[in-house]
Amino acid sequence: MVLGLLLSGNAYANEVSLKCVGTENKSIVASLKINFDTQKFKWQGNNFLPFYIKDNSLLGIIQYKKSDNSLGKNLHTVFQINRDTGILMIKFYTLTDSEVDDFQRRSAARILKDKTSIEKHLDVKIGKDVYEEFFKHSGYTLFECLKSESKF
Repeated sequence: MVLGLLLSGNAYANEVSLKCVGTENKSIVASLKINFDTQKFKWQGNNFLPFYIKDNSLLGIIQYKKSDNSLGKNLHTVFQINRDTGILMIKFYTLTDSEVDDFQRRSAARILKDKTSIEKHLDVKIGKDVYEEFFKHSGYTLFECLKSESKF
């Protein structure tokens, strides 16, 4: 209930820090910051990125170009955290260069189609929908997230 209030944006804090622990492997620990004023999230110390609020979930996407990682692959991750339970699901996608182009083309077409919508960060929701409809994820991880306090 407390996590639900914090993630609903109705709590006093405009930024919430979460400690997320793998549900199957408790040794996997990660950090997530959510800023409700800017509607952006920060995963593992990366830059803040936009998120989209849908029903009782927050949706976010991180895209790593193959030139930006040691694996030399286009790695894309889709984040979805349930605001009531604190359960975070991360789906992983490994895309070829042509699939990245296809993703961008499909997403842009949908954004143009929905251009009359004024929803904040609708492009994140559209991106998530395009991944799920047209690409097979290469795996997923579940985390249980709880509010954490800054150490300093």
